[in-house]
Amino acid sequence: MTPATFIPLWSSLGLRRRRWSVAAWLAVPLGILLLAVAIKLPLALHSSGVLDRVPVARASSGVDGLAGAPDPVTEPAASASFVSQRLDAYWRSAFAAMGRAYVSPGLRLFDEGISIPCFPLMAFEDGAPFYCFLDDTIYLPVPYISDLARATGAGGRMIVGYVLAHEYAHHLQHLTGLGATVEQQRPPQGAPMRRARVHYELQADCLAGMWASSVFPPGALDRSTMGRAEDTAALIRDPRGTSSDSHGSLVQRQSAFWSGYTSSRASTCESW
Repeated sequence: MTPATFIPLWSSLGLRRRRWSVAAWLAVPLGILLLAVAIKLPLALHSSGVLDRVPVARASSGVDGLAGAPDPVTEPAASASFVSQRLDAYWRSAFAAMGRAYVSPGLRLFDEGISIPCFPLMAFEDGAPFYCFLDDTIYLPVPYISDLARATGAGGRMIVGYVLAHEYAHHLQHLTGLGATVEQQRPPQGAPMRRARVHYELQADCLAGMWASSVFPPGALDRSTMGRAEDTAALIRDPRGTSSDSHGSLVQRQSAFWSGYTSSRASTCESW
C-alpha cells in the first residue's frame, strides 16, 4: 500500500487562489473574443463583393423558361432533372461572367432511405431536399416532388423550380465561401450561430427568387400565390413549422424570395 500524502491546508488554498487568479486573467480576453464572435458571426456570410459581380439576367416579356418541363406530378424525377439542367446552365454562365470556375453539384434522386456524408449515422429518408456540401450533392426525395406539385396545383412547375433553386443557391454559397460560417460549425452554438443559419437560408431564398426572374419576367408571378406555394414547400414535410428556427419565418422567406425576384440582382441578397 502506498503511504498517504498529506498536503497542508494553506498550500491547497494558495493553489486555489493562483488558479482563480489565472482564470480571472483568462476570462477577460475570452469574454472579448466571444463578444466579437457574437457581433461578427451573423455577418460572416456577407461576402465582400461576390454577389455584386453576378450578372443580371431578367427574362423577357412573354418568356416561360420552364416551358416543356415534364409534369412534376406524373414524372417527378424527369421534372427535377429538367429544372436542374436549367439551373446548372444559369449558374455556369453567371460564374463565367464573374471569371470564376464553376463545378456542377450532383443531383441524387431517391425514394427510400439512404446514407449521405452530412448524416453518416442516420438514414436520410422521405424528408425535404438537402444540399450536402461535403460531396457537393443535392439530395431530393422523389415523393416530395410529386407531393409538392400535387399540393400546389398549377404552380407546381415553378415551386419545384424554387425548391431546387434554393438548394443550388447553397451550392453557390459553398463555391464562393459565403456559407463557410455555417458549414464549419461544430455543432451550432447559441444565438449567434442560429442567426447565421437563418441568414444563410434566407439568402438562399433570395437567390432562388433572383434566378426565378431569369425564368419568369416581372409580373408573371403573383406574390400571394407564390407565397402560398412557398409555405406549402416549407410545411409539407414540417407541418409544425419547426424549421423557422433555422430557416426564418414563413413571412421572412416569402420576403426574401420576392426581393430577389423583383430586383433580379444578387446584390439584393447581401443583406439577408
